[in-house]
Amino acid sequence: MGQDELKADLFRRIGFGGDPDLLDAILIAAGVTTGRKPRILSSKQDQVRDLMNKSFILVCSRGDCRDSATSLAKGRTLAVASLTEHCECCGGSASAAALERMVQACHSAGIGRICVVGGTPKSWQELRDGIGSSMEVRVIEGTVARSRKEADADIRWADAVVLWGPTPLDHRVSDLYRDPKVTVVAHRGIQQFAQAVENFVAKGRTELSDSAS
Repeated sequence: MGQDELKADLFRRIGFGGDPDLLDAILIAAGVTTGRKPRILSSKQDQVRDLMNKSFILVCSRGDCRDSATSLAKGRTLAVASLTEHCECCGGSASAAALERMVQACHSAGIGRICVVGGTPKSWQELRDGIGSSMEVRVIEGTVARSRKEADADIRWADAVVLWGPTPLDHRVSDLYRDPKVTVVAHRGIQQFAQAVENFVAKGRTELSDSAS
């Protein structure tokens, strides 16, 4: 016979916080357990998790995650995640969530290539790790001299060019990048970078829509 544990402990372990009675009601309705029993067999963990995931979407306390969860729920009820790492929107990382929104905005605007001028090796790696293979990224070191010809080639290659202002970025480099597809990010963090690019892309879509109407 398998070991059992408190239902509340099992709920927390598989990512669900909040009121355990609300979660228990789902199990009772499905015939997995009864309301009289505070404990449940550990061997039912996968069955419980599958049932919970069909009924609820886990979300942390961040306002932007709760807003995103509403559109991602697809009929599921929002449930409090026991730890931020269980949040289905950010996975415990606000930067990861911001990058995901940036990528979605870029895809909606038909942007698949982004050129980043400035930044650091650490921030470039974080950016690449965050977006994976969903977009192509070209990074330009902001303190190394670049020719007009090279900058023009970068602009032609990219769908959007981002000048990462607060990072190491010489004017002799940034001044080469002048084009409607160029935007400037005024913050150093990767989350702020992603939000700024998302806003730039959204603004571009709005202007295109207005000009077509």
